[in-house]
Amino acid sequence: GYTLIYGSRTPDNERVKALARRSGPRASVATQKEAVSSADIVVFAVPWKPVKEIIANLGDLSGKLIVDPMIADPTVVGGHIFPADPRTSAAEQLQSWIPDAHVVTAFSTIWYKDLADPARAGGPISIPFAGSEGPAKERAARLIADIGLAPVDLGNLIAARYIENLLWMEVDYIQHHKKIFELYLRNVPR
Repeated sequence: GYTLIYGSRTPDNERVKALARRSGPRASVATQKEAVSSADIVVFAVPWKPVKEIIANLGDLSGKLIVDPMIADPTVVGGHIFPADPRTSAAEQLQSWIPDAHVVTAFSTIWYKDLADPARAGGPISIPFAGSEGPAKERAARLIADIGLAPVDLGNLIAARYIENLLWMEVDYIQHHKKIFELYLRNVPR
């Protein structure tokens, strides 16, 4: 039920147009700035390195819900993957660059094929998320649930550090065991 606008540097590219067509009748393509200007929710599904440069070209992001599935490039120690800087997270850095927006980190722990089709995982999938309290997080939780996933609120944006560590745990598992898993977190009685 959501209208989807892909923001692209090359909106006339046939590959980008084909992606929009595959996404359904409520999907379209525009420049990045045009897509962001008309959006209530902006998902930054881009590689981490150019993010700061991209933000500078988007215009005013004040008041917008920014969903952040990104992670900074990792550090590798003894063949194991760890966050680039454990003193912060990609989401916290993003929030510092766009202080008047509402950044919520989510979707970085799910495999892209399961995000496209949650049923293929064979069971529930949890999406841990974190961000500023209030309406932005409520909207993010609703978006997660509307996609058919289980939202798990981990608290304020500082908890993005935990979420990024969950992702690196999954990547490390895949690298060493050649298997993929999805997270399912549930409450248990105390």
